[in-house]
Amino acid sequence: MTLRELLKQNELRVVEVAAGADGLARTISGAVMFDNPEMVNWMRAGEIMLTTGYFLLDDPVKQEKVLRDLADSGSGGLVIKMKRYFHEIPPAMLQLADELHFPLMRIPYHTSLSEISEAVSKYVYGINEEQALQMVYQAMFDVLQGHAEVEYLLKKCAPLLHVPLLYMTPSRKIQCVSQMLQPGLREELAVGQVLFSVPERVKEVEKLRTAGLSAGIYPLQQEDKCVHIYPIHSEQEIMGYLGAIRPANAPLTENENTLYRRIAAACTLVLIKKRGGSSSRREISHFLDGLVTEGALSYGEIVKSANYCNIPLYSPYICALISFTEQNRLLQTSEWLGTSALLRSQLADKWEMLSGNISYAFAKYNNVILVLQQSESLPVYEQVALVREYCGDLMKMLSAKGQDRGVIFGIGDPVPSLAEFCRSYSQALRTVDLASRICDERIATYRRYILCELIYDSPNAKLALIQRIKPLLAYDEEHNTQLLYTLETYFNNCQNSVKTSKALFIHRNTLLYRLDRIAEILDLNYNDSEQMLTFQLALKAFLMCQ
Repeated sequence: MTLRELLKQNELRVVEVAAGADGLARTISGAVMFDNPEMVNWMRAGEIMLTTGYFLLDDPVKQEKVLRDLADSGSGGLVIKMKRYFHEIPPAMLQLADELHFPLMRIPYHTSLSEISEAVSKYVYGINEEQALQMVYQAMFDVLQGHAEVEYLLKKCAPLLHVPLLYMTPSRKIQCVSQMLQPGLREELAVGQVLFSVPERVKEVEKLRTAGLSAGIYPLQQEDKCVHIYPIHSEQEIMGYLGAIRPANAPLTENENTLYRRIAAACTLVLIKKRGGSSSRREISHFLDGLVTEGALSYGEIVKSANYCNIPLYSPYICALISFTEQNRLLQTSEWLGTSALLRSQLADKWEMLSGNISYAFAKYNNVILVLQQSESLPVYEQVALVREYCGDLMKMLSAKGQDRGVIFGIGDPVPSLAEFCRSYSQALRTVDLASRICDERIATYRRYILCELIYDSPNAKLALIQRIKPLLAYDEEHNTQLLYTLETYFNNCQNSVKTSKALFIHRNTLLYRLDRIAEILDLNYNDSEQMLTFQLALKAFLMCQ
């Protein structure tokens, strides 16, 4: 099927040809999703590369090289998902695609790359064997789009291939397998067929011989089994080996050979992602730590660091703070942050699922700081409500593992750009402090505590307000009553007597009697809005001083 015919299908009408329309007569053999330029070397002729464009961003030299490499390899085209990293395809890429007669396409942000891949497979693959291969490709794509390990990748692919898979380190030590192997196999592993390119084969066979393993087909525990080995490498570096345990006398088909190479390439990307992830995470955490430290970074330094870390600068952000009030300093690993209940991948995935935006997280002292990108189209109150919902989900995650003790969430107000994020962070930090003093909620927003902050920062006003409520404190102490708590509950229930009486488990008439007594003691008029506000503030001032 040609690309022109393929794009006429209903599921693929969202794909827009941006340049290189003269190449639409290319025959399509499939689609692959990757964000790594090295995948060009592993593609079959006619395959379409699907990408978010992350590895091409702000790199004109790489953009030109990838386009030329794809065109030279006979690729079916390049599809870029817009608005994730590319707001527009650079004019130079469009011009080069036209010159090369190479189809350069784009899809809208809301369209999933997986959906495009599945649609291409639906129309391109017609036989069962190819459909089975595509299922394996899809499993690989799903793994690479997430945050998985090599072992998980092997376990996803092996059942579809009906053969055990294993990963060996560069020293040929088996590190993980897709399933339990026969007893003694780990110690008696022999090399089956060395499937490298000709230049690599000479080097690798020599390495195997040096290690005491001769190239060729050798039995394992059983005479009818052997291991086919594929290199897992990046440029000139050998990162390990993929092994497939197969029947010794079964011929290896071209599709199987291609498939094993694909899985080896996927292992390469998982290992690169894991290796680079920890390095880039440190750089991002260092930048964000400076961002929340007032005066640590100038505006120019913020712009430079944001571009280097590939973090959108001119976008609304909001800070959510997870404070572990009973700990001095949080522990963290590459997998989880602050506590084992908060997996880094889940934090990011939940926010992307809820808002469609990116997020970053790092630990500072006893707080986990969440940098949450927002949508410009949402009103401020909806942005705050969305973050509150997100924090509620995280609290459930902590509660499920019994790790929510002493945890308070503080949410700042949205800021229009990353350069102003420190303000949202300061608000979230102050909110946690005030909420911990008042003890009335565990997920607190700054906008609800603005008046509390005004009181807290004004010692004279705070003392004056507490004086207004002292007669009620003295009465409670003398008569062993709970009139102060009654008044607080009345305010918390929006001065609704029915709700308040239910909250206090008393008859409504009893509540009305108590309210009358409170009014006498404090000289309080419930119909005077200014008086009501004053005593609400007085209660907050008293709670903050406890």
